[in-house]
This record gives sequence, C-alpha cells and structure tokens, in this order.
Amino acid sequence: MLSRIKELRKSLNMSQNQFSKSLNLSFSYFSKIESRENKLNDRIIQLICLTYNVNEHWLRTGEGSMFNPVPATSKSDADIARDSFDESFTEQSVEDFVAAAEKLPLQFQKLIIEVGLRLCEKQDNPPPETDKNAGFDKGNP
Repeated sequence: MLSRIKELRKSLNMSQNQFSKSLNLSFSYFSKIESRENKLNDRIIQLICLTYNVNEHWLRTGEGSMFNPVPATSKSDADIARDSFDESFTEQSVEDFVAAAEKLPLQFQKLIIEVGLRLCEKQDNPPPETDKNAGFDKGNP
C-alpha cells in the first residue's frame, strides 16, 4: 500500500512536503510513512481518499482505478460552466464558474488551473502568478 501512496503522490505531481501539507500532516511524519518507519492508519487512508477522490479499494489492494469516477455535474453546474465560456463574459459568470469548480475534488481543480494557464500561453497572454498546486479555495494548501 505504501508504494501506491507514493505512486498517487507522484501522479498528482506533488512533493512529499506538498502532499503532507495538503493532509495537514508534518513532513517528517509523512516521509516516515513512505519510508515505512510510521504506520499508515485508517484515518490517514480515509483522509487521502476524501482529499484526492482516491478509490480506497485501489489504495489498499492495488485493484481497480486509482481515482473514483467523478460524478456528473448537475445541470445547473453544467449551465454555469457553459455560461462562463460564452462571449458575454461577466464578472458574475466567472464567480459562478469558480463556485461550481470549488465543488470538484482538488485534483480536478488543479487540472482546470493548468489548462487555463496553458490557454493563456497559447494566446500570448502572460498568465497571472498562480500556484499550480492550489485549488480554487484559497484555504486549500
């Protein structure tokens, strides 16, 4: 199971320090988990699964997909996202889009940020200073 923790962390492109902070664990405690000096308890397993939408069965056994399927967004969330990309871009549509995106697991928030930054680069618009590992909620590490 510990090798899958490391595999997950690397698939999220996170350092041990970033991953441990996102779980509110000290770096030393988490690094000792990966090096098998500290035991991985059920609370931490559940925290990892909830934080990153990880399939607990995969984490424990290696069977199945790494991540749980993302539930389909409700029609209102899809409408908000569609409206946000309309040419009649308004400040409210951006706020609505961010509100909808905040409901997604952190891994998908990071993906949205990464895509947005790449689009800025392709349009020769310098992207704003952004922490690619942060989510939409400023409280997320």
